[in-house]
Amino acid sequence: MANANDSSPAEKSCFQCHRPAAPGDGRCRYCILEVEASEAFWAVIVRHFPEAKYGDLSPWRTIRQVTANVDAIEEWVRNNATPQDGDDDEA
Repeated sequence: MANANDSSPAEKSCFQCHRPAAPGDGRCRYCILEVEASEAFWAVIVRHFPEAKYGDLSPWRTIRQVTANVDAIEEWVRNNATPQDGDDDEA
């Protein structure tokens, strides 16, 4: 009898957004990309404000920003990096 907690990697979901998790990671591909993109974003902000001593945002603002970023990344990938109907058609 299989354990009810056993599931294949394809059945696991991202602990941050509940999309399907990437193999070998607890996060989906969009949340993984969001971390890298946010690091680049904040590096630009810090470069322009070198006098800043801290990088604090409220927890609520941070959650909302991450959620918006992940949703935007998913939309961008879907609209720009995923084959669409008619993409193979010759003009």
